[in-house]
Amino acid sequence: MTRYKLLLISSAVVLAVLACALPGDERSAVEEAAPAGSGEVLAPTYTPPSVSSEGGEKNYRTDNILFQDDFSDPNSGWDRQSYDVGSTDYGEDGYLISVTAPNQILWANPGQAFKDVSVEVETLWLDGGEDNNLGIICRYQDVENFYALVISSDGYYGIRRALNGSDGLEFIGNNGMQESDVINMNGRNQLRADCIGSTLSLYANGELLMQVEDDVLAYGDVGLIAGTFSAESTDILFKNFVVYLP
Repeated sequence: MTRYKLLLISSAVVLAVLACALPGDERSAVEEAAPAGSGEVLAPTYTPPSVSSEGGEKNYRTDNILFQDDFSDPNSGWDRQSYDVGSTDYGEDGYLISVTAPNQILWANPGQAFKDVSVEVETLWLDGGEDNNLGIICRYQDVENFYALVISSDGYYGIRRALNGSDGLEFIGNNGMQESDVINMNGRNQLRADCIGSTLSLYANGELLMQVEDDVLAYGDVGLIAGTFSAESTDILFKNFVVYLP
């Protein structure tokens, strides 16, 4: 398996390789058994509260921002790299992940460290095939350990996990990606990933798509991810990335 390692960040915790690439896999789930305690599909359990004050309604989301980036500054900390299979870089009006070969995955991280987070980003399909996946990373510890909460441009969704050097990203909670009419195909989608305690929740356009229980990874960086399955290429633009304290 090919991995591209760019820059290691050292701190009190292992933060991130700022951008990496992995060969993709089929849309079906990896056939290895997941560790005990993972993969249980749950009902919704978390909604950010509405907080009131004497001065009127308080915007809970705005007042609990841990990190944000509109990608207008190309020096804000995300990588700018080119590979044989694509690139990760600041684009016009956002951050662009471009994948130029089938069955490949690229991602990037800003070099942060969090435990419980709620992450939102606007995604826009620009070009390429529909058989792809794109979304949000949380609890990124290194190239071999992180979660990815993703959708596809043809209307599917899933939650994936890299764990201890396993070959590729396995799906947890469902047997591969599931279809939803909530997702805008080949268009713009507002994604949200909640990684709170052992509960991972994926939303698209304000609607909960799935929620699973997995307690293997407890902290790490956040990030963005895009890749191809059978599609020959895909170009995904990300805008207005925000990390909230849940």
